[in-house]
Amino acid sequence: MDSIGSLLHLSALGIYFHAVFVSLTLGLPLVIISLLYKYSRASEEKYLNAARVATMVLAVNFALGAITGTLVEFGLVQIWPGTNLAIATFAFAPLALELIAFANEIAFLILFIVTLGRVKTMYSILILALYWVFALFSGLLITT
Repeated sequence: MDSIGSLLHLSALGIYFHAVFVSLTLGLPLVIISLLYKYSRASEEKYLNAARVATMVLAVNFALGAITGTLVEFGLVQIWPGTNLAIATFAFAPLALELIAFANEIAFLILFIVTLGRVKTMYSILILALYWVFALFSGLLITT
């Protein structure tokens, strides 16, 4: 198998892995928000502890998603014909906005992780909800 064929298969495989990580990235915040809401109502530490564990899973998942997403983008640019032309023309605006959304996603995730358990629970829920909105926006733009 030639090197271009190998890169193409690797890029395609990366897309599948990235899709799994994106799915978890969009679903886990809803689980964490539910756990934090339950914690705010019941004041039982088990809900906060479960939210912390789910947050660790989200952080690792996000990192793996960022890695596979970056590899997929390099694969698109390097081996898929026409990608550079598309990026230079009609795809420029959605990809530029996606980069802004992704940067905000990172910022709000870090803010959430650092402040979890240190600020009022409703503030944590709000921060994570903002993260989730930027994650949805990022996903929408990257598929555009």
